Amino acid sequence: MSIFDRMLKRVLGQSSPARRLYYPVPNPTLTPPQVPAKLRELLKDYPEHIERLQAVLNEFG
Repeated sequence: MSIFDRMLKRVLGQSSPARRLYYPVPNPTLTPPQVPAKLRELLKDYPEHIERLQAVLNEFG
Protein backbone atom coordinates (compact mmCIF):
# COMPACT_ATOMS: atom_id res chain seq x y z
CA MET A 1 0.00 0.00 0.00
CA SER A 2 1.46 3.35 -1.03
CA ILE A 3 1.79 6.36 1.24
CA PHE A 4 -0.99 8.04 -0.73
CA ASP A 5 -3.30 5.07 -0.14
CA ARG A 6 -2.57 5.12 3.59
CA MET A 7 -3.19 8.87 3.80
CA LEU A 8 -6.42 8.56 1.85
CA LYS A 9 -7.58 5.72 4.08
CA ARG A 10 -6.88 7.83 7.16
CA VAL A 11 -8.66 10.91 5.76
CA LEU A 12 -11.62 8.90 4.55
CA GLY A 13 -12.17 6.94 7.75
CA GLN A 14 -15.55 5.33 8.42
CA SER A 15 -16.97 8.31 10.33
CA SER A 16 -15.41 11.00 8.16
CA PRO A 17 -17.79 13.42 6.38
CA ALA A 18 -15.37 13.35 3.43
CA ARG A 19 -15.94 9.60 3.11
CA ARG A 20 -19.62 10.18 2.50
CA LEU A 21 -18.75 12.58 -0.33
CA TYR A 22 -16.54 10.09 -2.12
CA TYR A 23 -18.34 6.88 -1.17
CA PRO A 24 -22.05 7.61 -0.78
CA VAL A 25 -24.08 5.01 1.05
CA PRO A 26 -26.90 3.68 -1.11
CA ASN A 27 -30.37 4.43 0.21
CA PRO A 28 -32.30 1.15 0.33
CA THR A 29 -35.64 2.98 0.41
CA LEU A 30 -35.18 4.48 -3.04
CA THR A 31 -36.23 2.45 -6.05
CA PRO A 32 -34.14 2.72 -9.21
CA PRO A 33 -35.71 4.70 -12.05
CA GLN A 34 -37.05 2.93 -15.11
CA VAL A 35 -35.71 3.49 -18.60
CA PRO A 36 -37.87 6.36 -19.91
CA ALA A 37 -40.77 5.36 -22.18
CA LYS A 38 -39.53 7.51 -25.07
CA LEU A 39 -36.13 5.83 -24.92
CA ARG A 40 -37.78 2.40 -24.71
CA GLU A 41 -39.76 3.29 -27.84
CA LEU A 42 -36.61 4.38 -29.68
CA LEU A 43 -34.79 1.18 -28.67
CA LYS A 44 -37.70 -1.24 -29.14
CA ASP A 45 -35.71 -3.16 -31.78
CA TYR A 46 -32.76 -3.50 -29.37
CA PRO A 47 -34.08 -5.13 -26.17
CA GLU A 48 -30.56 -6.03 -25.01
CA HIS A 49 -29.69 -2.31 -24.89
CA ILE A 50 -32.77 -1.59 -22.80
CA GLU A 51 -31.77 -4.39 -20.41
CA ARG A 52 -28.23 -3.03 -20.12
CA LEU A 53 -29.52 0.49 -19.48
CA GLN A 54 -31.88 -0.80 -16.80
CA ALA A 55 -29.03 -2.74 -15.17
CA VAL A 56 -26.96 0.44 -14.96
CA LEU A 57 -29.89 2.39 -13.54
CA ASN A 58 -30.44 -0.35 -10.96
CA GLU A 59 -26.79 -0.20 -9.97
CA PHE A 60 -26.80 3.55 -9.37
CA GLY A 61 -30.40 3.97 -8.31
